[in-house]
This record gives sequence, structure tokens and C-alpha cells, in this order.
Amino acid sequence: MEKILAWMNVIRVKFFAAGIPPVILGFSVAYHVEGLLSPDLFLLTLFGIVTAMIGSYTFNEYFDFKSGVDLVVKDEHVTPFNSGSRVLPSGLLNPEKVF
Repeated sequence: MEKILAWMNVIRVKFFAAGIPPVILGFSVAYHVEGLLSPDLFLLTLFGIVTAMIGSYTFNEYFDFKSGVDLVVKDEHVTPFNSGSRVLPSGLLNPEKVF
């Protein structure tokens, strides 16, 4: 269970709320204005957004750790918006598995 929570922190599931609603809004507007709605395109777009977010978060997590940036930040300066998930510096996951 600890590994699952660590992975959820690395991919920053809580930030999916920043990427998914714009897709839903965009498809809602397209349906309202043009009457067009393609479920396949909608699901493919959602998949693409989530995949891009996961890729960028794991890429950032790995290279911040490898460059030493995550190791320099003191715990009292950590917020949900900076210094990553702290999963790699704490040793919960192997950096090579994240990359």
C-alpha cells in the first residue's frame, strides 16, 4: 500500500483537477455550440491529457532529484506546489523506476 501511495504522490493525482475540467468544458462548449460530441475523441483527449501530466510530473520529479534540487530544499519550505512529492529524497521509490 505504501508503494501505491508513493506512486500516487509522484504522479500528483490531486493535480489532475487542473487538466481534466478544461477538457470537459471544451467538449461541453463544442456540444452546445455545434451539437457535436464524439465519445471516442473525448476519451482519447482525456487519456492524452492525463498521460501528458503524468509524464511531465515524473520527468520533473526524477530530474529535480538527480540534479540535487530536491535535496537542498529544507522540510519547513516544502509546500504542495514546490519541491515535488519528496518520494525520491525519502527513498520510498527508486529513481530509476520513476524514470
